[in-house]
Amino acid sequence: MAPAEFGQRGRPQTEGTDGEDEDGGAGRVHVPIEDKVAIASEVAGRLFALLGGTPPRVEARAEDDQVVVALGEVDAALCPPGDNRVLESVQFILNKAINRTSLQRTRLSLDAEGFRRRRPEGLDKVAAALAAKVAELGVPIAIGPLPQGDLRFLGSQLQRASGLTVQ
Repeated sequence: MAPAEFGQRGRPQTEGTDGEDEDGGAGRVHVPIEDKVAIASEVAGRLFALLGGTPPRVEARAEDDQVVVALGEVDAALCPPGDNRVLESVQFILNKAINRTSLQRTRLSLDAEGFRRRRPEGLDKVAAALAAKVAELGVPIAIGPLPQGDLRFLGSQLQRASGLTVQ
């Protein structure tokens, strides 16, 4: 077997190829979602071990067409309340790890301490408070930026509960 040579962007290529396939991805193959779940679980465990502190319980699963990595209680020394930079970085690295050699990209969501499940409950409370404030003041009010999905959910809750609209 001949040693690998490096082609475009420093990626290894096999003898007789130009480093690119017809889909434009050098060395990319089909990776089943079950394998991506295993990769996400292993890499998350290693990352948290390297970060120190008490590593959270890591449980990865396939949900629809995405990989969800659920974390148990996250050590406050690792991720202080209100500071999500560590979790955002872990999610970024996990996303890169599961999609690195795959022809088809798979979305990855990181769920710390059941946040994804509790989020709609929190938005219900925000919608009720906003509706009360608008009714009290009688004028439109502005809210800070929200992710698109949260904004749609909040808008539908406000419309359903009080007839208000989000613009």
